[in-house]
Amino acid sequence: PANAEPITTSAIFKPLSISAYPNPTNSKFGLLIKGGNNGKLAVSVSTIDGRIVYATIGKPAQQYSFGEDLPTGVYIAKVLQGKDLQTIKLVKIK
Repeated sequence: PANAEPITTSAIFKPLSISAYPNPTNSKFGLLIKGGNNGKLAVSVSTIDGRIVYATIGKPAQQYSFGEDLPTGVYIAKVLQGKDLQTIKLVKIK
């Protein structure tokens, strides 16, 4: 129809979001990444003082599991896709 509006990519795009479970944990973390685009993304986990303890490259809608060898403490997970950066605090307990 002549009055139809064009579909834009912004209508399809979903923002990048991350969630961790269980959090806190006494074993390992699961990290679920949703949204974003289909491009590669970088996942990194660091200690509060910035030391990277886990890093990988992957895609959204993928589950990441890590942390079984980490000592108790607080960690920061970062997911970067293009210019979109999301962070989440992770807590490892005894």
